[in-house]
Amino acid sequence: MDNFEALAWIGIGANLHNPIIQAKQAIQHLGASPNISVERVSSFYKTAPISPILQPDFINAVVRIKTTLQPLDLLSEMLNIEHYLGRVRSDVRDEPRLIDLDLLIYGQVVISSEGLTLPHPRIIDRLFVMKPLMELEGNITIPKYGSISTFVARCRDQKVIKLEDDG
Repeated sequence: MDNFEALAWIGIGANLHNPIIQAKQAIQHLGASPNISVERVSSFYKTAPISPILQPDFINAVVRIKTTLQPLDLLSEMLNIEHYLGRVRSDVRDEPRLIDLDLLIYGQVVISSEGLTLPHPRIIDRLFVMKPLMELEGNITIPKYGSISTFVARCRDQKVIKLEDDG
């Protein structure tokens, strides 16, 4: 498979220890990977947590990349970046975090396995993902789900504010 490249979209989130800097560092590390080319980065968005756990607001963004990595290898690279930036994973869902990288969409691939589900299983329920994704791609069609605009209205109760100058 010479010259194989896929487009993929990665969600970035952080809400601890200067989350804008954490997000920018994650983007830099993605771009520094020899197998990943960062094509576009959305604005940063301030988002109220969706968790019942008391915690600071999140900073979120979406990055469009080109990659020569297969989906599971890309996920592994993303987890390595999270680890390098200090993330320690636990079993607590929606907890505060230094950095969170989510593989949202990988081309037109649809996967449902123990290690990876594509597109991201909660992409259509999270305005903090859909707003920056729409900023980058307009009314993108999400594999398996359809047009993103179909799902945005369902999330209107979520508070997502675009930052004017990325912090």
